[in-house]
This record gives sequence, C-alpha cells and structure tokens, in this order.
Amino acid sequence: MKNSKATNQPRILRSITRTLPLWLLLFCLLLTGKTTAKAATLDNKVYLRGNYATLYRDVDGDGDTEKVQLKAASLNDYFYKNFRIYIDGKLALKKNIKGVSGLSFRYMSCSPKKNYLQIIATMDGGFMYINKLYAFSNGKLVEAADLGSADNMMAEVIGISSKGLSVRFSVQPYDTGRVEWTFEYRIKGRKLKRTSNTAPVKSALGDFYYGDRDTKNFKKNKFTTVRGRTYYKAAGQSQRAFRTKKGDVVKMQNVKIIGKKMYISFKKGKKTGWTEVKGYTPGGEWYRGVGKRLAG
Repeated sequence: MKNSKATNQPRILRSITRTLPLWLLLFCLLLTGKTTAKAATLDNKVYLRGNYATLYRDVDGDGDTEKVQLKAASLNDYFYKNFRIYIDGKLALKKNIKGVSGLSFRYMSCSPKKNYLQIIATMDGGFMYINKLYAFSNGKLVEAADLGSADNMMAEVIGISSKGLSVRFSVQPYDTGRVEWTFEYRIKGRKLKRTSNTAPVKSALGDFYYGDRDTKNFKKNKFTTVRGRTYYKAAGQSQRAFRTKKGDVVKMQNVKIIGKKMYISFKKGKKTGWTEVKGYTPGGEWYRGVGKRLAG
C-alpha cells in the first residue's frame, strides 16, 4: 500500500501541474471580463432640485471621487438662467443663458481616464437648447462633443464602451414626421468624434396608430407621396436621380447630416435619391398621413 501511494503522488502532482495554468488563465479571463464591465459606466440623468443638483463621481481620472454640483439662477418659478458647474467647490464651467425650463446633467465613463459629463438644457415645447458632452482638463470642463440643438429633438447616449459612445437621435422634420437613427462617437484625445455623418434611419410614425392605411406602411419605412418631388443622386447635389408623382410609394433608407442641413434618402423601385428635409416646409405636406402625426 505504501508503494501504491508513493507511485500515485507523482501522478497527482503532474496532473495538478498540467491543469494549473489552464485554471489560472480562466481566472484571469473572468477577472478581465469583470474589470471591463465595470470600466464603462453610464449613469442616469440628475435633474435640478430647486436651484442645484449634485453627484459624486471621479471626473478627473485620478481614482478619487469628486463632488460635482450644477447650480442655476432662477428666472422665475418656471425657468432657469446662467448655470454653473463646480467640482470640489471650484468653478469648472459657466454658461450665461436667457432662460430654459429644464436642466440636467449625466455622468459617463468609457475608462478610468476617459470620463464625461453630459449637460442638457431644454425649453418648453421640446426645444433642445444645449446638449453637449464635456471632459475635465486642467481644472475646467472642456467641450468634447456637441450633440446639436433643434426643435422637437432628442439625443440620448444609449451605449458606452472603452472606444466611445452610441447616441440615438430623434427629430421631427415637417416633411417626414419623427425619424430616429444612431451615430457612433469615438474617442480622439479629449474629443469625441462622430465616425460618420450617415446612418440608417427609421420612421417612428408607425408607433402611433390612427386606424388609417398609412400606419402599416410607416412601420415598413414606406411613404406615399401627395405631390411631385425631385430626389437627387447625392445629398446637397443637383444631379437628379428620379422624380415622384402623387400616389407613388417610396421607402426611406438613410439620413445624412451636412453642417446644419439634414438629408434623407428614399428608394423608388431600383433607384435611390436624396432630398433635404426641414423643421418647417411651407406649402402643405409631402407624404400622406404625416401632418396629423406631427407633435406641437
């Protein structure tokens, strides 16, 4: 029996020696996975209570928690003006504004050294007045990305990783009604840069049931024209792709932002063309069923 035990011991040691590196590797992978999940943080929005709001987060990337406070002056019982952001009691950002009805901020962290604050200011009626992301540098909050401002607009950070952010945009052009798309932003130094000015776009009008024949089409990104319209081969260009007449059905494809102008591409048969869409277009609606679904 003693010889049997002596013979088995080297075998057990060899077995442990062979399998130990594998267990160590699996442990490291699990640990890395947990660390990665914790590194990307997307907090809920913090709204003003009275004239200020406070959160406690590591904004400068030194591993310590700072006190971040948003303060605003009251214009009256319903509006704010001239807000400030303090970090550990020191002024990091100031904005002089005439008046907004809503103010909030939001903390997000792509990695321990890449942290951002989103500042959102809105007006009555759904006007997005300020929607910007800031990074902390040399005691100040510096602009990392401007998500834009427009009437009936939303720009919501919906995803975050070590590489950057995903932002869902929702706007309401007069021509098409509410549409939605997602842009990706990547970290470039202290800035967050949009990877492309073009993205697939989806109509939100199918979410509103009016008991008419257009609801089913809107769910499929399809629009029925009520008057003639010219579509072009490239956004902002003058070379014609095709022209529609009343009663034609076109399918919405992509959105493109060039400066402050917004273009949407539509497909008719095998042809695709671009058209500019605006917040307000005089002269009546372009597509059947859109007008009664416009908000505001």
